[in-house]
Amino acid sequence: MPTRAQDPILDSCYGSENYTSGSQFEKNLVNLLLPSLVSSGSRNGFFNTSAGDNPDMVYGLVQCRGDISMDDCQNCLYNSSIQIVQRCSNTKDAFICYDNCVLRYSNLNFFSLYKASPVGYLWNDTSASNTDVLDKVELLTSLINTASSKASRFATGTINTDLTGKSTVYGLVQCTLDLTELGCSSCLQQMINLIPSCCSGKIGAHIFSASCNVRYETYPFFDLKSLPPLPPPPPIEADPPSKDGSGDGNIFPSLVFLSLN
Repeated sequence: MPTRAQDPILDSCYGSENYTSGSQFEKNLVNLLLPSLVSSGSRNGFFNTSAGDNPDMVYGLVQCRGDISMDDCQNCLYNSSIQIVQRCSNTKDAFICYDNCVLRYSNLNFFSLYKASPVGYLWNDTSASNTDVLDKVELLTSLINTASSKASRFATGTINTDLTGKSTVYGLVQCTLDLTELGCSSCLQQMINLIPSCCSGKIGAHIFSASCNVRYETYPFFDLKSLPPLPPPPPIEADPPSKDGSGDGNIFPSLVFLSLN
């Protein structure tokens, strides 16, 4: 699902109120809020703050994907700060999503409130079997529990979908760090619930909103170092010996393996 670096995968200028050029709100947004978000967000991977005083106060939030470098984070946030002003000119409530980061601002305080709509989709045109789709949902559902309970609100994982272990699905889920555990879990679950309507039968998909996103593919699309090492397999108990002292020696691999971070 290639996307040009300068093109967002979703932008939304959904505010019902507009600001005028040269207004105090615009000055607070362009001169105070956006530079602060880029500067602090580039160092920490997440930052939310406000700028100005009512009635021209503006709230903002940025977050980068949990497995990218700070250089990539800075580049994405800088580009987002330019693009959101150009694409959502004079809008008091907007967000923009890239593969590596998200930026959102509003004249209303939205911190800790998840926004699961509007939603954007990307998908791989190659079809998958019904079993593969179920495996992907199982993986993402497991990752929800991991991400929502972690301070990073980020999780990656894999699942092997055949007996040989050669067919692997890679999954990633992430929420913005201002969300509570319940808010994160609810947002991600809404994204997964959309899979049948948006991306049914596809081997890969990316579903995203301003507050959370989920993605699965049949190839590695995130830093594999974000995956935890697999635990050692449990010891295999030999079959009890037959009367002549021999066993059949057959070992059957498990069908599904989960690796979560």
